[in-house]
Amino acid sequence: MKIESVSSEQFAGIREQNISFSDGINVVLGDNESGKSTMISAIYSALVVPSKLDKRSDRNFIFRNFPTSGANTIDVTLRFEADDKHYTAEKIWDRSSTECLTKLKCQDGDLLRGSQADLALGKLIPYSPAVCNNLVFGRQNHEASILSWCYDFFEAKNDTSIDEVRQRIAQAYSAA
Repeated sequence: MKIESVSSEQFAGIREQNISFSDGINVVLGDNESGKSTMISAIYSALVVPSKLDKRSDRNFIFRNFPTSGANTIDVTLRFEADDKHYTAEKIWDRSSTECLTKLKCQDGDLLRGSQADLALGKLIPYSPAVCNNLVFGRQNHEASILSWCYDFFEAKNDTSIDEVRQRIAQAYSAA
């Protein structure tokens, strides 16, 4: 999967942002509290967080990403390439769950909405949501402890495929 751009009218502290990425490795630089981590969170959310929120189980998502100014909706539009096709994923989260929206458009004209779009997005992600959350989109200051935990976990099982596991973890990190 190659992310081409991310945009948002409002997501956490981001307002009216549109960021395009180039081929290869992109480096995002900025002062503290300038929105770098929020941008990563927006990309992750567009890929794996369903637009319909549950006030109890999604309490942390709502607390972290909805502005304190009282806005009821947040959004992310993500353009990406997967399986040699270009896609646009649009998500709108509504605090009251009345105006939630997930749309997935494919370059061939297919358009999916709602849970069908969420399901199709999940199939386009090369790694499971858990791997995305903990490795691909994991916070950089937890990188060493995450890798150490993964290696220890699989070595404790005396699994002969530990080299394959290490290779997959390395692939996940390089894909990020």
